[in-house]
Amino acid sequence: MPISRALLARIFLIIIGAGFAVYFIGASVAGTYLGHVFNSVQASLYSATTWFQSDDIPFGDVKKLVEENNLLKEVLENKSLESIAVQQFRKENSVLLDMLAFQHSQKDLSFLNARVVGRDPLNNNILLLDKGASDGAREGSAVIYREGIIVAKIISVQKTVSRALLLSDSQSEIAAVLVNEPIDKIARGFRKTGLRMELIPLGVNISRGDIVVTSGLDPSVPEGFYVGNVAEVIHEQGASFKSILVAPPVNYSHIDIVAIVQNQYENL
Repeated sequence: MPISRALLARIFLIIIGAGFAVYFIGASVAGTYLGHVFNSVQASLYSATTWFQSDDIPFGDVKKLVEENNLLKEVLENKSLESIAVQQFRKENSVLLDMLAFQHSQKDLSFLNARVVGRDPLNNNILLLDKGASDGAREGSAVIYREGIIVAKIISVQKTVSRALLLSDSQSEIAAVLVNEPIDKIARGFRKTGLRMELIPLGVNISRGDIVVTSGLDPSVPEGFYVGNVAEVIHEQGASFKSILVAPPVNYSHIDIVAIVQNQYENL
């Protein structure tokens, strides 16, 4: 075990004292003094050794203490992992309850629940879902989260998996409408953070926070799904129209469970 700071300080002071003794009283006297000094050091070291070897801290228990410490660390790590798992379970349970409540209220629609199993390595805005053609997934179908929040559309389907493009992607388009104003426009993905609706007449009264939903003009996407809220109204000087930025109500990076919408138009 390392020597304590107190013992090191004591040795240091003794050495300094020896130096002063040599300087002021000469080598002969200093020799006698140093003898006492080294005897004192020897006594201190012997005392420290005796303390370490005493029954209060037996060396045989050091290994046991280390093992118990490692076991405690392992227990704490497992508890931490269990806590994370419980939090994840609670989150998923909350999402599923919201989804089931919404699905139960939609009598004319059917839904296919799916889990997000990854992202496309070439485009992080493409979700990989664990449901495919054999499960009933269809290209163009809306993908919703929680209580009717549309977050993506299916762009390709294989037998057991499908790919869904988030609405925030620049290649994404969705027919949308302002709830407070009967203005149907195409909302396009904008800067990977939200959507943009353009060519809105200047006379249309729009405020931040206004709700935007799907219009139903897209036959594969039913009307009324929650797209987001107006985050900014843009009117450039001299322009005949204005545009709005729409912020989604959820963080797309935290989506892990979704539902694929199977509506009455899917067989047309």
